[in-house]
Amino acid sequence: MSPEPYTSAPTIAKSPRPVLVLALVIVIVIVSLQAISTPKLVFPLLLGGAAVALAVLRTKLFLALTLVGLTVHTLVFAHLLPTLFGLPQGVLGAWKEGAIALLLVITFARKVLSGEKLAGGAVNGWLLLYLALGAGYVFMAPELLVGLYGLRNGMAFFLLYFVGANLALSPAELRRLFALVVVSAVLVSAWGIFQPLVLGDQFLKDLRYGEDGVLGPSFYIAGFLFQRALSTFSSPNDLAAYLLLVMLVVLAVLQFETDASSRKRLHWALAFMVPCFLYTVSRSAYLGLFCGISVLAVCLSSRRLIKFLALFAVVALTIGWATGVMSHFVNTLLFRDPSVVGHLDSLLMSIRFTWENPFGIGLGMAGPKSGRFAEANFLNSESSYFIVMFQMGIAGILLLLAIYGSFLRLAWKTYRRCDNRFECGWVLGVFVAFLGIMTQYLFLPTIEELPVSGLLWFFAGTVAQIRSRGVHGA
Repeated sequence: MSPEPYTSAPTIAKSPRPVLVLALVIVIVIVSLQAISTPKLVFPLLLGGAAVALAVLRTKLFLALTLVGLTVHTLVFAHLLPTLFGLPQGVLGAWKEGAIALLLVITFARKVLSGEKLAGGAVNGWLLLYLALGAGYVFMAPELLVGLYGLRNGMAFFLLYFVGANLALSPAELRRLFALVVVSAVLVSAWGIFQPLVLGDQFLKDLRYGEDGVLGPSFYIAGFLFQRALSTFSSPNDLAAYLLLVMLVVLAVLQFETDASSRKRLHWALAFMVPCFLYTVSRSAYLGLFCGISVLAVCLSSRRLIKFLALFAVVALTIGWATGVMSHFVNTLLFRDPSVVGHLDSLLMSIRFTWENPFGIGLGMAGPKSGRFAEANFLNSESSYFIVMFQMGIAGILLLLAIYGSFLRLAWKTYRRCDNRFECGWVLGVFVAFLGIMTQYLFLPTIEELPVSGLLWFFAGTVAQIRSRGVHGA
């Protein structure tokens, strides 16, 4: 299927930088006055002021640092820095939402001051309805703090869609951002293999992973014989979702890349990512990759992708046989694995609970993160879709599926009318990656993991931006 080219007239807008610089000066004055009156806040305020200055003056650099920061958040900000400096876990966690909010404000300010329309298409409307519904469900929680915490976990990543759609990126800048994502994924994969093989699980215990110095069964496979790779993420399944997302985009871009050296670099990148992806032993992510590559192969009528899928299966089976993990997958197929039994029990419980509570029980009341508050039910499900239904009812899941459908329609139309080879690969890659992640969501409650969902929705936003401005050049 070959894309149909289209073009759109470029918009010439007046630069809003003078106004933003004036706003920055005002912020610096306020920070300075507050620091003088409260000496203990000098360092945090200076750090925050520096972040604001960088975001205003070098917004795209700040965006790149934010995306990399999301990738290493759990290891660096949730465990390493708190352990080194004796801080409580979670004290640095709010930097993510702060950075996203800063990017959102600057992006919207530039749009308003330049007189341009907001990009995003019909997805914007569905997202706003979903966010409004979520804001209402905050007040169904027994405590306001519980509802706000649920709002943060369940909605913050959607804001990156608006940033990706409206922060102008040229094709060259998007290509550089893609290169940064690939390099980050290679480093994450290398660390994901090195940590369990060389440092072992004691390294994770020393950094206060798990509870009371004990790592749960989800960190291991084959009867605690092997530690699964989790790299810089909070769980092996989160790492698998991240690599699933990046690998599918890389595979799609490869189909449109004509430069031999670029193709070679991307092949080497996959050579790092694939073993680490296998090492996560995440069956739902494997299924997501299969679905994504299958759709990609159909879209492009590509035999090479079918061969890649076959090679991936051979490598996975070989590693599984050599390490003894194969019995884990055999038990999965025969429904003898305790995890599979748990998934089925969770599915039945989720259906029953949704039938009894069709309007939901409030944000922050369900999902893996709800255990933080005693007031929450700590009601969990093995499916992201049921996590949404538990909290926001049938209306919530219908709106979420409308968002997904609206974006997939937008992405497909953008791909069909695009004539820049790299951006065609990028758009199609995000399209199939979205389908792969949606498949994984069926079996895992990973929808509230900002490091993965945030990256996914920022990628989705860039697709909307390409659609809004048109694509030029080959």
